[in-house]
Amino acid sequence: MLEYLTILIIGSIKDPILWILAIGIGTNLFGIKKKYLYLILAGTIWGLIRYYVYKSLGEDISFDLLFLIVIICICLMLIIGFLMKIIFTFIKQYFK
Repeated sequence: MLEYLTILIIGSIKDPILWILAIGIGTNLFGIKKKYLYLILAGTIWGLIRYYVYKSLGEDISFDLLFLIVIICICLMLIIGFLMKIIFTFIKQYFK
C-alpha cells in the first residue's frame, strides 16, 4: 500500500494538469474563499480524471483507492495553488 501511495504522489506531481490549474487558480485575484473552492473543485475533477485514466489502463481500483486518489489530488492542488499565490505575491511586492 505504501508503494502504491508513493507511485500515486510522484505521478501526481509529474502531471502537468496540476501545475497548469494550480498556477492559474493560485495567481488569480479571487477572494480567499473562492480560491479554496476553486482549488478543491479542480483537485476533485483532476482526481476523477486520474481515476478514469487508471481504470482505462486496466487497473482494478476499489472505492478506497478512488478516495485516496481524489484526496491526494485535492491536497496537492491546495498546496501548490497557495504556494504559487505566495510566490507571485512576493514577486509582485519585490518588483513594485
